[in-house]
Amino acid sequence: MAATTVYESPVYPLVRSSPKVLCIDAEDESRLLVAEILYEHEVDFALTADDAVQLAHCRAYDLYFLDPAVPGFSEIDVIRELRRFDPHVPLVICTASDPVLCRGQSIQARLQKPLSARCIRETVTRLARLE
Repeated sequence: MAATTVYESPVYPLVRSSPKVLCIDAEDESRLLVAEILYEHEVDFALTADDAVQLAHCRAYDLYFLDPAVPGFSEIDVIRELRRFDPHVPLVICTASDPVLCRGQSIQARLQKPLSARCIRETVTRLARLE
């Protein structure tokens, strides 16, 4: 038999013009604001921690927006579960209270509710490296 030469094509990183964002928040108002502000981006929404973990397991995200008060897990458990399989994706905590329990949990930014359009845009641009 003649030897077969196998040519492998080089692997190029996928380049997207906008990041994929997973917004994990049970509040309608917050989800609507994020959808309006990030209309040019791919944004998925989860209302519970269980939904968030399932979505995060199925898709690759560039950024997580998380209200740690979502139903399902404790705030620490949500963060730990996301970090367990996705340790390098930036995670932004969005909360109306001081997220004391979240401190030291590999969080890249904290946004205070009520959220502002400017704050969301600046955070996404900075953390998704769109500058």
